[in-house]
Amino acid sequence: MPPALLAKTRIYIDENNSMLQKKDALAGLAEGDTVEHGILGRGTVLAIDESAGTYTIKFEKVATPRKMSFKAPLKKVE
Repeated sequence: MPPALLAKTRIYIDENNSMLQKKDALAGLAEGDTVEHGILGRGTVLAIDESAGTYTIKFEKVATPRKMSFKAPLKKVE
């Protein structure tokens, strides 16, 4: 196999593993849950779009809801 193809395949696998780990970490999120973001602050999950890999969150400090990737640095507030 060409080395370039192997390298691209490894990157693809690493990115997907990272996404899966992030999904697992936030799998407990549901609509109505409170989350914390380092810059945007505290917010409430309004919707979850599994196919797009995004949450729609209404942050307290921001006037309009924001779509946030599953990769976004969010922490669930208990």
